[in-house]
This record gives sequence, structure tokens and C-alpha cells, in this order.
Amino acid sequence: MKAGSSRDKRVYLLAAAGLAVILVLVVLVAGPPGRAVDWAIRAAALLGYLAALAASLSSAFMRQMLHLFGMPFLKVHHYMSIAALVLLTVHPLLVMLDMGSPAVLIPVLSSVSGFLQMGGRPAWYLLVVAALAALLRGRLGRGWRALHWLTYVALLLGAAHAMLIGSSFRAVPARVLLVLVASLALFVFARKRLDARRRRSRAAH
Repeated sequence: MKAGSSRDKRVYLLAAAGLAVILVLVVLVAGPPGRAVDWAIRAAALLGYLAALAASLSSAFMRQMLHLFGMPFLKVHHYMSIAALVLLTVHPLLVMLDMGSPAVLIPVLSSVSGFLQMGGRPAWYLLVVAALAALLRGRLGRGWRALHWLTYVALLLGAAHAMLIGSSFRAVPARVLLVLVASLALFVFARKRLDARRRRSRAAH
């Protein structure tokens, strides 16, 4: 692929990022009013979640990533993963600074409802473990994939957190969108597992 063509196709990556920003702005505007810090907290969470979802989806469409963006799958995947981790780190840090307590970083284990309401907390730790597993995959062997799949658990916990206490998801359209996004993540995970099982079955025969 020519360098110029590759650069031209990267416009699609910027366009996708722009669409994500527009979607987040729509959700924020449709939500309740708040202070500047409230908007920053919500925006970091929404953009970070979309980036994590995009990183997960990209792993199911490796060839399409190269064709669309003109870059290897891993490069696109890494860009999205880094953006997700940075934004989803900014989110709790802003909450912590606003509340003046590091307790917002500690998962709630006293009840199932509390755990799900504050699901963003364990979700962040799971994302960190998944990222470290990818970085250390050479040392971990085949087991790194199982750890990396924790990303999907983190996405579901993040969705539960947003649905239960997220101020941006009080409106029905936003809730429907969140359910669709979480369902898409589950679909991709199931598809990847089925594809892996089929490959192992063909290799065995």
C-alpha cells in the first residue's frame, strides 16, 4: 500500500473519533445540567467507554481495519486502547479530586447492588490487568488471552455503572443506546469464542 494512500485512509480514523465526540456531546446535552467538572467527568467516562468498545470491536475485524484505516490492526487497536485507558483514568481521578476522597477508587464489596452501581471501579482494574496481559503476552504464553478477555467484563461492569447511577443515562434513548452497545460487545465476544473453537476443531481434524 502506498504511503499517500495510507495517510489518506487515516482520515477515516479521525472521522470515527469525531463521530464519537459528537455522540458524546449529544448524550451530554440531553442529560442534566451541571458544573464544568461534572461535564468533564461525564465526557471522560463516555469517550473512554467508546474507545474501549472500539478497541474490543477492532479485534474482531482485523482485515477490515487495515483496509479502512490503512494501518495494521495492532496499531489501530493500541491507539484505541491507550485512549480508553487514559480517559477512564481521568474519569475517577476527577471524581476523586471533586469529592476530596480516594475512596472512590475502592470497589464496593458489601452488596451486589453496590458493586454494580460502582462497577466502574473494578472495571478500571480489569482494564489495567487486560492491558498488562497484552504487554506481557510473550511471558504469559497462551494464558494472556484469557486475561485480555477481562476487557469484556469491564465493559459490562461499566455499562451497569452507567445505567444505575450515570446522570447522562437517565433518558430512555440514552439507556437504549447503552444496552445496544453492551449487547454489541457481548456479540463480538461470543463470535470470537465460536471462531476460536471452530479453528481448534479444524486443526484437530
